Amino acid sequence: MWVWSKLSSAKWRDAWEERLQALAGTSLVITEFAGKASLRVEMYCQHKAVATRIHKQFGGSLRKLKKENWAALATPRIAPIKIRDRFLVVSESDEPALDRHRAAHPDRELLVIPVEMAFGTGDHPTTATCLRLICDLPLDGRRVLDLGCGTGILALAAKKLGAGRVLAVDFDPEAVAASKRNARRNQVRGVTFERRDVLAWSPDEPPFDLILANIFADVLTASFPKMKQLLAAGGTLIISGILDKSAPELLKEGSRTGFTFTQVIQRGKWVTAVAEHAPSPGGDVSAPDGRGGPSATSPRRDASAPYPRFRSSRSSISVPKSRAASSSAPSVTTGSSTNRLSRNDRCLVMCATRVPSVRLTR
Repeated sequence: MWVWSKLSSAKWRDAWEERLQALAGTSLVITEFAGKASLRVEMYCQHKAVATRIHKQFGGSLRKLKKENWAALATPRIAPIKIRDRFLVVSESDEPALDRHRAAHPDRELLVIPVEMAFGTGDHPTTATCLRLICDLPLDGRRVLDLGCGTGILALAAKKLGAGRVLAVDFDPEAVAASKRNARRNQVRGVTFERRDVLAWSPDEPPFDLILANIFADVLTASFPKMKQLLAAGGTLIISGILDKSAPELLKEGSRTGFTFTQVIQRGKWVTAVAEHAPSPGGDVSAPDGRGGPSATSPRRDASAPYPRFRSSRSSISVPKSRAASSSAPSVTTGSSTNRLSRNDRCLVMCATRVPSVRLTR
């Protein structure tokens, strides 16, 4: 493992994050210093060539890090996270701690996901949002595909919620190994974890009823045709890892591919979207929980109008009725004519990339 680091002005945080976080085989860490106008940008790289290229392009410093020290960076204890009225996500794996959680929350099922190098511990709002969305879906016996599974948390939750066939894939071998460990920790059987390149993969599988795609935005865009092929008619697609700056064009591309977006949720600069495959032409659409579609009095959006800017998480984003092939995009409204998201969904709504940036505050 190689580490590149550089001090920078805090005003460039978004630029660093957008520029660096999509590099394969790397993890971005941004450390902010309380009361100071500077921050430290670090990239943890699996390969020296990648780290050297970053160093050559941006300057800064470069050093080699022992693998065991890198793993030690990812061992903070995370507070338990409640998911709807079903799950409690915990990072501790020792039995005394788990017994305390069971005693404190007897009505919730534990999801034990220790912090590892793979993404998806439940504390990131993106992961929590995806968990809440799949909790709202009827999954009994349904076929589920998790693209970019990270720690496997979404696939494991889907199986616990009654899904039938669950297939979870990730390009990172560390993620696949972590997912298998977490399956054993949570005593979940019947989930298949495989190392796959999403863009090059052609599975010999019947269509899936639900596809979860928690991957980089550029990979999402390139994967829309394949996801349409893999999703059953009337199935549900949940995508994440989308920066608000990238969301308008990405959702347009999804609409052009044939998906109808029924719910778009944003927190800060991150966006999560829910789509359906091949709805009836001109038919009403609604979110999996019945909250995401436009109300009967919602205004229609002119497809030729400019694509709207996304607003803060306090705004609700609704999708007008359209044909699957339409390029019309979600409009943002805050008036009473739009069905609003629940407080939990407004507060925990973003789906990030498989290897997110980490913000440390001193």
